[in-house]
Amino acid sequence: MKIIGHIKLKNPLTVKPECLDKEFDFSIDSILGKLRTPKLPQDSSGLETGQNLEEPGLDRFFNEEIFWGRVIQWSDGRSHVYNLKIEFEVNDESKVQEIGNKLYQGIPNWTIRLRDNLSVFGHNLDLPTNVQKKAELEKGYFDLFYKTAHGVERPFTPISVIDLIVVGSEGISYANLYDALKFTSEGKRPILELSLLSEANISLLEGNYRKSILDSSTAFELSLTNYLKRNLKIDQPLLDEFLRLNNSISKKRSILRLIGISLPNHNYSDDLENLRNRAIHIGKEPNSDEARKAFLIATEVVNLLSRERIE
Repeated sequence: MKIIGHIKLKNPLTVKPECLDKEFDFSIDSILGKLRTPKLPQDSSGLETGQNLEEPGLDRFFNEEIFWGRVIQWSDGRSHVYNLKIEFEVNDESKVQEIGNKLYQGIPNWTIRLRDNLSVFGHNLDLPTNVQKKAELEKGYFDLFYKTAHGVERPFTPISVIDLIVVGSEGISYANLYDALKFTSEGKRPILELSLLSEANISLLEGNYRKSILDSSTAFELSLTNYLKRNLKIDQPLLDEFLRLNNSISKKRSILRLIGISLPNHNYSDDLENLRNRAIHIGKEPNSDEARKAFLIATEVVNLLSRERIE
């Protein structure tokens, strides 16, 4: 007996061709299963940009209403994936409803963790384009079915998932997708700096530029603080007091200069610190260009100073 379902992504995940028609081990709340990516049409001899992807696996389970994805650039093989197939073997028929309930409750948080872990590989840190903003209005959801000897049952109505994946324009590799799914199954998350940048990017997509500035600047300052904590050879109580006395972005940047660390050449005062201070102290709403520039600066510095990517 199987529980079979699909997760419709709120925004398509751009993948390289090596990611198509692949099977990944994964787990949701300790329930082991298989996740399958869509496949190219069986007759792909004349494959062209714009052709639809097909349901993965040998046996067709879902009807034709499910849109699995589309080839977006056949010259390099990139595709947009809109649905992921999930399968769970159930050996004890009496446990089907219990396992289904657990999956039903666990999938929304699992998808949020997947989105966060994909950010480690730059796949929800992309430029907010009109296409992405249009996709942001759509709903992600998942749908579960039981496949028994007597046929197929649909025990739940589809449920919406609020936070999912933002387009990654370059296409994720098999290795990175494998790691993102592995981290998600293990309950791991990106370091706080990357999570904040992910939130900053989502705010950019939603036009909430003040929040984007605050998240970008917090990620930026946190990366400075953590770098200094790792590299200053000072006893912990004294180090804590030293950082408390130097608790502004500008002071921490000065300390980095004193120990020989050069940050990328940006106007940090105008393009990040002052925007943050105005957003906090007088409620100033930045414009999209200002928020975007702050986000890119913060992203560059976080990537430069962070030693780990996963907590």
